[in-house]
Amino acid sequence: MNEHTIPDAATGQDAAARPRPVADAVALRWIGDDLNEVLRLAQRELEAFAEGDREPVHLTACRGQLHEVRATLQLLELHGGAMLADEMEQTAAALAEGEVVERKAAAEALMLGLVQLPDYLGRLAGGEADVPLMLLPVLNDLREARRARAVSEISMFAPQLETVIAAEPVESGGGNPALGEELRLRRGPFLRALLGWYKNPQAADNLETIRDLIEQVLEQAATARMRRLLEAADAVVTEIIERGAEPDTTERLLFGRIDRFFKVVIDLGEARAVEDFPTDLLRHLLYYAARSESEHPVVSKVRQLAVEANRVARPVPGADGSAGSSAGNALFEAVGEALRQDLRGMKDDLDLFMRGNRADLSRLTRLAEPLRRVGDTL
Repeated sequence: MNEHTIPDAATGQDAAARPRPVADAVALRWIGDDLNEVLRLAQRELEAFAEGDREPVHLTACRGQLHEVRATLQLLELHGGAMLADEMEQTAAALAEGEVVERKAAAEALMLGLVQLPDYLGRLAGGEADVPLMLLPVLNDLREARRARAVSEISMFAPQLETVIAAEPVESGGGNPALGEELRLRRGPFLRALLGWYKNPQAADNLETIRDLIEQVLEQAATARMRRLLEAADAVVTEIIERGAEPDTTERLLFGRIDRFFKVVIDLGEARAVEDFPTDLLRHLLYYAARSESEHPVVSKVRQLAVEANRVARPVPGADGSAGSSAGNALFEAVGEALRQDLRGMKDDLDLFMRGNRADLSRLTRLAEPLRRVGDTL
């Protein structure tokens, strides 16, 4: 992962693929000790650099170990852990190459990351969801040490949104050809209501007008992408109306960006406009919808979509909404014990083959069925 692949609110770039907390909890329990050992080695190399002769060879070794950890976490699709390992790897490289001014602060931030990552991975191995936002402070400490731009809370939201949008391609000839003309007729009232809201944020009638116009356009939108954007906008304006308090500046500016996208639809038509989809605008709308406590059906629906798009609130479901239930844990233990028995049997057969007559391949062929069984279970 390069510097520019950190997600950013301005660029809308994504940082990694979707995390899968349940499956990766099992995988982490298998390889967690190995990962922790590599991280301990990296920590020792950093300590040797900080307390010893400050030879860059220690940082080179630390960087190599962090690279190994990052590659493993990316393979497991653990977005938060991979991001932290990547930031630490880049900071170790910057230290080794003399590109850091505050070397002590950078080494301290790197050590903090090496302390926090094992704890974070331990929580994931226990079944908790991968929540990159939990790592935001240490991520930004590492970036500050390299004079890199800080990562915002919104930019960490819905890290695989590009993938979600890409899964909703616009078919040839898709889109409502009349939507551009519909928006041209409605854009004037929309702009007047928007201007009135900017001048007087407490004026509910302007917000009602904005919501009505968005819902009217939503009824005529033909692409999944356009509907997704309009539903999110509808949820945010509904939440603002229901909340009754003055919105923050960012919320108001979002609707100015919606108007600019309406202009693109007027000029190009729906199908062509959504091909170059404003993913970052949708990310911001989903972020505000996800933060809302409103129980309005429109808001609740989009909030659920935001959770699904974000994939940071998918722990092992429990009856109380917590990360894992006793029944789920019992199931994991039962399946885990069955797998361990199969693996022990295969290990014994393999040991006998290695120590005995290697020309007798029957011991190896007998491993095929239990291996298939383990694969099917996983």
